[in-house]
Amino acid sequence: MILKTELTELAYLRGNIRRCQLIEATDPDTAEILQIWASIRGPVETKITNIQKGGLVVDTPNLSLDIYLKNSEQNKQIFARYKNFEFMNRFWEVQAIDDISTPNIIQLSALENFDCKNEDFSLTVVDPNKDIPESIAISGETFIKPLTSVTYHINSLINDVHWLITPGASLNKDIEDVVESHVLDNGDITIKWTSLISGSFVLHYGEYNKTIIVESLF
Repeated sequence: MILKTELTELAYLRGNIRRCQLIEATDPDTAEILQIWASIRGPVETKITNIQKGGLVVDTPNLSLDIYLKNSEQNKQIFARYKNFEFMNRFWEVQAIDDISTPNIIQLSALENFDCKNEDFSLTVVDPNKDIPESIAISGETFIKPLTSVTYHINSLINDVHWLITPGASLNKDIEDVVESHVLDNGDITIKWTSLISGSFVLHYGEYNKTIIVESLF
């Protein structure tokens, strides 16, 4: 997604790029599952807020999400102000919407919300490997965290075939700079994402491949 574009020359433009994820939104009115490209950032808060009343101290929800979407009538209806939704096992409420500052883009802010209503809808990050049968594919976690070692397994070892790791579309570094790997005696491979930033890479074994999404450390 390109933001804050500046047309300084006719031959090119200048702007900011944010990596998007394909998410699924379940409409509570129709039960229809909609696929939406969105850039989601957060939470970035590092402290817990609280209120004190009558000698009691109560924590208040203060985590936030910053979401960028395509400016469309469908997205405006789904993410209307004060709409509640579920994402990453938490409940959120849309607080503010900006569909003016950036052409064709909606920027919205959502705040963590403990009030779960029946009309809530849910957002789910789409698994890029969901259409590949597990029985014939590389098995292991699709979504991992930085600095954590994860082991992957192939059901049928093939002579003269070796594991290969290639960078994802959003990675602007050499794969050797962010990934450590070690092949075990049984043919499995252990992989560790050594960078603190999120990203993605593709794990290959012969004709098989698996896309791995590295989520934010926070």
